Amino acid sequence: MILFIYVFIFLLFLFWALNFLSLPGNWLMLISLGIVDYFSQAIHFGKWYWLGFVFLALASEIVEWVGQYIGGKKYGLSKKGNIAAIVGAIIGSILGVPFFFGFGAFIGALLGAYVGSLGLEYLTEKSWELAHQKAKGAFLGKALGLAAKLGLGIAILSLAIPKLLQSG
Repeated sequence: MILFIYVFIFLLFLFWALNFLSLPGNWLMLISLGIVDYFSQAIHFGKWYWLGFVFLALASEIVEWVGQYIGGKKYGLSKKGNIAAIVGAIIGSILGVPFFFGFGAFIGALLGAYVGSLGLEYLTEKSWELAHQKAKGAFLGKALGLAAKLGLGIAILSLAIPKLLQSG
């Protein structure tokens, strides 16, 4: 049983790392915790754990996207520019995966948000300075949002791991 728990904890960390790609790593942690909770005779999380898990996962997704949106808005990014930043962040994170042992996805997401919003804002504004200023907001907002999402994922892990180790 103890080997299963350690392998499962490793799997949870892999799911957490998917957050670097702007993928729903926190939700994959919850799904896998739910499967183990349901099928295991030794591991059971109570309703308060589940309320905490779901709250943290919801908050992580909201904070990630709202952070980028507010960052962009603060610097004057348009609605279309924000959409371009989101699409750019997803594309950038996918393209960045092969670099720096997968952590290039984090850099790719930030640069993708910047480049996506810069390109669209330049097409509408025709000014590099203005487009750069707006894209900087998307970059900073994405950085803040991703950092918060990663932190909330760590909070989920800090709730789950001690309980898993207790049951082993």
